[in-house]
Amino acid sequence: MPEAQENVRVARTDKAYLKVIEKRQNWDNCDEKPFGHELFKHIEGMQRLQASGYDIGGLTERRNELLSGCREDLQKMETLHSPRFLDYLAEFRFPGDSNHGWSGFEAKRKFESLGKNGSNFSKDVLSDKSLEKLIMAHVKRFKDFQVSFGRHNYDLFIYSRRRNGSFLLNFSEDISEKIENGEFLLSKDVLKQQLERFKLITVDGLRSELTSCRDGCFDPDTNTVAITEQEARLNEMKTYTHELFHALSGQALIREGRYKTQKTGLYFTAGETYRFRWLNEAVTETLARQLPVEVFFEDGVYENEREIYKLLQTKGKIPIDKKLFLNAYFENYDHKLPYGERMPEWKKLSAAINYAYYPGFLVKLDNFIEANGIEKTIEVMQRDWTEIAIPKSGILKK
Repeated sequence: MPEAQENVRVARTDKAYLKVIEKRQNWDNCDEKPFGHELFKHIEGMQRLQASGYDIGGLTERRNELLSGCREDLQKMETLHSPRFLDYLAEFRFPGDSNHGWSGFEAKRKFESLGKNGSNFSKDVLSDKSLEKLIMAHVKRFKDFQVSFGRHNYDLFIYSRRRNGSFLLNFSEDISEKIENGEFLLSKDVLKQQLERFKLITVDGLRSELTSCRDGCFDPDTNTVAITEQEARLNEMKTYTHELFHALSGQALIREGRYKTQKTGLYFTAGETYRFRWLNEAVTETLARQLPVEVFFEDGVYENEREIYKLLQTKGKIPIDKKLFLNAYFENYDHKLPYGERMPEWKKLSAAINYAYYPGFLVKLDNFIEANGIEKTIEVMQRDWTEIAIPKSGILKK
């Protein structure tokens, strides 16, 4: 990661930085708005004007543009055969629609049968009238849930079955124990700071199907944990646990007009360069699964990423101790240390990977995943990792 100027590096516990984070959390966050929110607001405005006797003819074109945009997004989800799109249909009923009188479940069955024939439900079957009703009902339901959802309400809602007390309290106790026995290179001050200051929001799972935030996500620049409405309704402690580890993972902060995060766990960003997201997610999910909480984890969650993480530890000339990965994961950039020594744990991990494999191997592996896909990478790592370190011309992409 490129080194920035000395005077722009800041500590994670910097008071000015913490105040900025608190202000950012109070700003209106577009990610909290549900799918179809803009159309919902436009139609509500049209209805108010019409009730007051105004001519709304001039607003119809904009309504149609927004409706068309929603239809296009739903078509993208259908292409992905999104489970949330199916749930979306199943929750809705189509009363009074002259085109059909389907229930949501009937619409879901219709969608599944159309998929086999290559047809598109949103484009070929769902009328403008039905789609508008669908979106208006969806946005209203989400807004109602959002009002009742809050950090403390959710924390009480997912009351721990293992011990008396809230889930967040038990999570804190578990992490503190691992800090004390030396498993996690994390200070109790940072643990306390992060668990007291993070913001918890609920986001629309249907909207998140089109982003990188599927069941949940963490935004380090606002210290915000987002859980989708669907996951929150299902009492999904596994997603909450995973995202809290992201909140606790080590950071490198830079101030360039505004504060930016350049390291979150093992995920690095600098300008348009993004590195090792797969490794960061693999370590995060592995940590979440190892906490002694009664949480059911699906095998498919970051399964390929976790497989590469396991192969990376074992397939080199010598095994790599997982403690090196964990220490680098929790390490915060220390701008007070001498230049070149400000992330010593990351330096140790990089050296261990270079020794076990080949100089610069982790970057080569990251490039290979980007070029060839994660499943192909697993095949090559299982067969012969040197094909990644020293690609054979004409066999695999560099």
